[in-house]
Amino acid sequence: MIESINSEYIKPLREKLNWSQERLARNLSVSVNTIRRWEKGLNEPSSLAKKALLDLLKRTKIKPEDTNSGS
Repeated sequence: MIESINSEYIKPLREKLNWSQERLARNLSVSVNTIRRWEKGLNEPSSLAKKALLDLLKRTKIKPEDTNSGS
């Protein structure tokens, strides 16, 4: 499952949560610039960040397919 999480999920997830880049960055313990780079596809989340994203998905009860990423 962790391998399936990539930068394509970041913006749709953030928008589904109705969160700013700043709020998502705080919740994932990364910088806002990191969120921006992920959303632009310039970088991919690290393994640690992917785990944090999965935890966020679990806490919010959002499934990766609910983000409509890659469609």
